[in-house]
Amino acid sequence: MTSARLAARDLSRHWREHGPKAALEYVRHIVGAQLYLESDEIVVVKDLPEPDPAGTRRIRLEEARLHDLPMLAEFNRRQSNATRTDRFAAGLEGGKRALLGFRDGTLIGYIWFYDASHPAEDRYLDRFGVRLGEGEVYGDDLFIAPEQRGHGIPAAFVAGVEAELVRLGYRRMYGFVDARNTPARWFWTTSGYTIVTRRHTRRVLRWFEVVEGEGWLHSLRELLRSPSAIGLTGRHD
Repeated sequence: MTSARLAARDLSRHWREHGPKAALEYVRHIVGAQLYLESDEIVVVKDLPEPDPAGTRRIRLEEARLHDLPMLAEFNRRQSNATRTDRFAAGLEGGKRALLGFRDGTLIGYIWFYDASHPAEDRYLDRFGVRLGEGEVYGDDLFIAPEQRGHGIPAAFVAGVEAELVRLGYRRMYGFVDARNTPARWFWTTSGYTIVTRRHTRRVLRWFEVVEGEGWLHSLRELLRSPSAIGLTGRHD
């Protein structure tokens, strides 16, 4: 199924379940993201602690595999975002990695991650001059189902992610947060993450990106180095 048909199905589901106002907001977000996107972005980091078995017991973590796609498709359908399933399929087939979180046997969320072995043109942190070293990982596109965002579940999910990454051999994790998202900033701060850098970013037509402090020359340099690099932020919005 094409992305356009999936987006139309998501729009129809938004209209049926949440009303015309939510559907119109969905359209505004999709169109706006395609044309022009402006954001204040913060990169955070944390040295990963040794896992506390008692603290990670609530959430079970598994690395995503291609055979998980039907389950992920159903999960995304419930979130009225079927287009994410195509991106999951493309990512996993391309060698990207993600962790899935389960609570009482039910999928509640996921997070993508990559290390320094990931292709340079697809590393979002490069936009901020951050280079991953040995034992370092970047956690990207964290998503938890809305009905699971309470009672300490997000904190337990992240603790589980950290424990699994330590098990995989990583010792430090970088992350990203929108500066305007106050709850998210509070969450990462109270979870022990500190700010590495903050930049104002503008993205035009999804292919030309300007990071404040680097300017247009940065984008031109990236374009000359690798034409496919422009606009590949490593996120899945």
